[in-house]
Amino acid sequence: MYPCKGKGLFRIALILATVLVFCLAGCASHTRDDSNLHIHVLSAGQADAVLIRHKTGDFLIDCGDSDGTDRLLSQLQQFHVRQLEALILTHPHEDHIGGAPVLLETLPVACIYDNGQKSDSPIYAHYRKIAVQKGIDCKTLQRGQVLSWTDGLTLEIVSPPARGERGYGALQSSQGRENNFSLVCRLEYGTFSMLFMGDAEKESERVLLQYMTSGALRTTILKNGHHGSRTATTEELVKEAAPSAAVISCGAGNSFGFPHREVVSLLAAYRIPIYRTDRDGTISIDSDGTSYTIKTAHGDRTL
Repeated sequence: MYPCKGKGLFRIALILATVLVFCLAGCASHTRDDSNLHIHVLSAGQADAVLIRHKTGDFLIDCGDSDGTDRLLSQLQQFHVRQLEALILTHPHEDHIGGAPVLLETLPVACIYDNGQKSDSPIYAHYRKIAVQKGIDCKTLQRGQVLSWTDGLTLEIVSPPARGERGYGALQSSQGRENNFSLVCRLEYGTFSMLFMGDAEKESERVLLQYMTSGALRTTILKNGHHGSRTATTEELVKEAAPSAAVISCGAGNSFGFPHREVVSLLAAYRIPIYRTDRDGTISIDSDGTSYTIKTAHGDRTL
């Protein structure tokens, strides 16, 4: 049962303590005069969490696993995050939604977006229950929808297609169906863009390449699908997206061997610098809408 009884009191105490810390952190000013876009691919172990910051607010794409909740909250505290305008959950696997229950108990969240997939997991049921209790809207995103904010910041959903739309059947019948229905999002700010692949695999990439117009997937930075697994990142996608850099979220010494050699070799063949959370820690990308910089917690360890 989730949460387990033995950890219940400890978890409640931890949440209360963290809420107090966030309230105190809120006293420290964080400038909103900065019009730059800040993207932090957080060090989340063998999980996924990306913090997006702009003067319009703070957003999260995925929130790690349940074992990494303390680390996630600590990093958000370091960035003086006091509330979230949106929590975007690419798909309901534990390594992407595991931090949601504690996160929702700790920080105000204006809205939750997901891909519409249901799950039998206790974590999914738990966070949905908290969302209902707190009156947080939960909305489904599908291909063609665009979230827009001030200064031209947009997040376009390029996958998955809605039921009955072109490509839906291919994803529905694919072997990695849950991964292939991941939200795939393209963030754009000025001429800078970043393509977030979630856990989308080759089947999803084929649908993208088949039904998206030419150039629609072109991006400055690619966040590789499925933690750098060989089941994702086809050469066709790399050629179409033509990124200037690639970012991979994976845990140090993970049992899956991520990122797989095939993906690293492919990116190297196209001379695309690779940033990896297992080696680089949190990866921070700043852009003024034209140029951009990439910094890592562990120094410059670009391959």
